[in-house]
Amino acid sequence: MTDVVPAVVLDDGSLTRSALARLTSIYPALDVHVIGLRADLISSLLTDMGVRAHQAPCTPSATSHDRLEQAIATVDTLGEGLLLTGPPLDGADMLRVLDDHTRDRGLVLHVLAPSGSGSHARVLAQTPEARGWVPVVGRVLAQTWGEYVSTTAGTARAEDLENGTTDVVVVAVRSGPDRSLLPTDGTHTATRPRGPSPLQGPSRAPIAIGAADIVHVELTEHGLHLSNRTSYDIRLRVRLGAVGDPSRDIATVERSLSSHQEATVDGEDLGAVRKLRPPDAVRRHWSHTTQTVFEGGERRINGVDLCYADTTGRVLATASHGSHRGLVVGVTAQDIAADLASTSAPNALAARYAAERARPGLELAALLSRLSTCTEQQSS
Repeated sequence: MTDVVPAVVLDDGSLTRSALARLTSIYPALDVHVIGLRADLISSLLTDMGVRAHQAPCTPSATSHDRLEQAIATVDTLGEGLLLTGPPLDGADMLRVLDDHTRDRGLVLHVLAPSGSGSHARVLAQTPEARGWVPVVGRVLAQTWGEYVSTTAGTARAEDLENGTTDVVVVAVRSGPDRSLLPTDGTHTATRPRGPSPLQGPSRAPIAIGAADIVHVELTEHGLHLSNRTSYDIRLRVRLGAVGDPSRDIATVERSLSSHQEATVDGEDLGAVRKLRPPDAVRRHWSHTTQTVFEGGERRINGVDLCYADTTGRVLATASHGSHRGLVVGVTAQDIAADLASTSAPNALAARYAAERARPGLELAALLSRLSTCTEQQSS
């Protein structure tokens, strides 16, 4: 296996120079086959950016549907399933074609935001059966890209592909990953083992996790309070919504917090959520103390996406956490240990490629090859 990752770039008119620049910056070594309306121009731009690009023949009268099918067929021929494109006009048709394709093989579809600002990219499953792949793919992409990747474990909708505000990665496969790609105790990311686990791996220095460590996010009457009481630097993405509709994010707040740092976000800086009524501060009297808690209101926290980093800024782990009542999220020491253990626990890829950053394209290539043949292996 080589460091070069074969990929297909499909242009249907929505790819921009900024999106192509991002593509070249986050993937360490690509061998690209370009299909689409402006294949000659895209190939030329990628070549100028230092990417090995090949223009695939395409019939001028071909429809968007035809070009998509040709792109997927080319991915199959290459044997490692990475397809890159811009936001489609018809996301529903793209999902239907993916659904037909994954009856035979799996692939990863990366929809690049036209702005080229794809930070906090989201990884989604094409079908519920593929959800087990989401944390696996998200983990490898975070390591390859060197940036935060949100693994929401949701399924892709047409509007997710069409939106274009940030990068969206869709895992299209008909069966979940085998146990060799999951933590060695056989648990799935959704039911990770609880309890402190020391960090392992060749490039991670162990950092103690104290019993009182917590990442705390809370809606208040004034806005949002963020607290990082851990020994890690973290990046947070707080997804905000309205009461009664936890599946719809209407605003996001992104902040970086150093170890043992706190921050507040004023209500006027909460995007569209600022128009909603904040919770009320209520004094509660317990047996030995009196505490202010927040209740009611129309604002809610739908979830918090976390990125743990070392002192150099290198990503150690990413995770997503929900909220029971929508007013507070507390990521406890046990949660933190589980988040870090899920990425540091030995698995087939980590064991085989211990020097993950020495040859940065290799782990991605291995995952894509494994995923592209997953359906065949499962059905054989």
